[in-house]
Amino acid sequence: FRAEHALTETMMRMDDIGLKLDINAKLDDLSILNSFMPDFPYIETLSNLHIGFESDAYGIKVNGKIATDFLEMDTIRADSLVVDFNFSLDNQKRTDFLISGLDIRFRELHVGGRSFENAEIYLDGYDEAFVLQKFRAIAGDDVEIGLMLSAVFSEYDVDIRIMEFYVGDEDYLWQNLSHTPIVIDREGRVLVKMLEFGNQNERVVIDGVFSENPADNVSYMFNDFQLEKISDLLNLDFSFKGGLNGSFSTKTLRTFPEFTGRVAINNIEIDDRVIGDASLRSVYNREDDRFELDVRIDTDPDRYEEYLAMYDGVRQDIHITGHLLNPVGDHDPDLPGLVLNVDFNELDLWVLPFIVEGIFDDIGGKATGNGSFELYADRFYYDGTFDLVDLRLKPVFLQSELVLNGKLTMNYDDGLRFHDVRVRDRAGGNGTIYGRIQLTDFKSVIPLNLTLVMNRLQFINNRYEEEVPFFGRIAGSGAVNMSGTT
Repeated sequence: FRAEHALTETMMRMDDIGLKLDINAKLDDLSILNSFMPDFPYIETLSNLHIGFESDAYGIKVNGKIATDFLEMDTIRADSLVVDFNFSLDNQKRTDFLISGLDIRFRELHVGGRSFENAEIYLDGYDEAFVLQKFRAIAGDDVEIGLMLSAVFSEYDVDIRIMEFYVGDEDYLWQNLSHTPIVIDREGRVLVKMLEFGNQNERVVIDGVFSENPADNVSYMFNDFQLEKISDLLNLDFSFKGGLNGSFSTKTLRTFPEFTGRVAINNIEIDDRVIGDASLRSVYNREDDRFELDVRIDTDPDRYEEYLAMYDGVRQDIHITGHLLNPVGDHDPDLPGLVLNVDFNELDLWVLPFIVEGIFDDIGGKATGNGSFELYADRFYYDGTFDLVDLRLKPVFLQSELVLNGKLTMNYDDGLRFHDVRVRDRAGGNGTIYGRIQLTDFKSVIPLNLTLVMNRLQFINNRYEEEVPFFGRIAGSGAVNMSGTT
């Protein structure tokens, strides 16, 4: 630690005492702080510091500047950081006797796994209010964030107004559409009155009172909220789309949270494949301290007539019921936190590759059945039974198109099991397939042991490609065993 300071002027008189102090310092090694305070975060920096201090019988003035080439502390790193601050207290004034200002600018800021660039923050403070004049930063893939607000303090409450808010880019920009106040009262309740945000035709409205009083609640209303951008931000292995509509309300979020409401998602797509529409209803069961769930997923024949005509009319018709235990409630730890019971009135099995990736290609067809899912603190369990109806698929590497009919079960202990499922090809060959694919907890390496019993069945239909181990078109009788791992 190295510092240079200069005491520029000191005036002391009996009737008027004044002090003026300027401090200039260069900081490049703060490890000495850890010698005196071992728990203090280790800081690496190269900074220049200036502080000016003036005081007399009428008040105090402080101003300063910190210019940092870099600063690192735990998971935080800032580059080209500049902080200007000022503070004045005038005891001769009855209003505006306290004035302060804070300006922060930096080129880059990394906090954990998040990064921000080219930020500007200007904050003004007064005796009964503060104003965030400007907050602007770029986060992630050129996503710009901006905020301007004010807060006025009184003996009764704090009145906060959002003058400007935006987040997004030139193609997707959410911003505030209302300037209604957010009020924090003396009891600590936060009152929000129809606070509205929008992006093109999308709307989100928040209205109600945040508190731990069971009589208070907050409503969240969604209109045409598009999920595609959320899919992009999550960076999953698959993409999804859909428009969220509906509302739900919450209570006592910090102690005994309640969620009640109904939302619908229309025009759902996964990897550009149509699912249809879904609805979710949640009701809080106070006696059992849990949320009763009811979910329906449907590819409505009237709404999706053109799509269904392309895929032999096979649709999704799924009904899910169950419950979710209150996550902050006092429950037996041996009980499952989430229980779902599923009726597959009709299921389009094109989703099967998501479960058994790398084993079958070009899957399509219909199934009916039922199943259940239980989620515990340290494990999960699933069980399902399906009747396959003209399920079309191509085994990887074999590439022969087969059509399956019969019984399929899936559970945690036994995996995905084929129970002497009938098989046929396009040329009239037939056979059966039995065995299992050991899914367990869906790890990347999945053992399998399947046997295909054939009667003049085409079981290889490969074109020549360098990465394919064998090619040609073969039909025959006998048995083929496929075992190993994916």
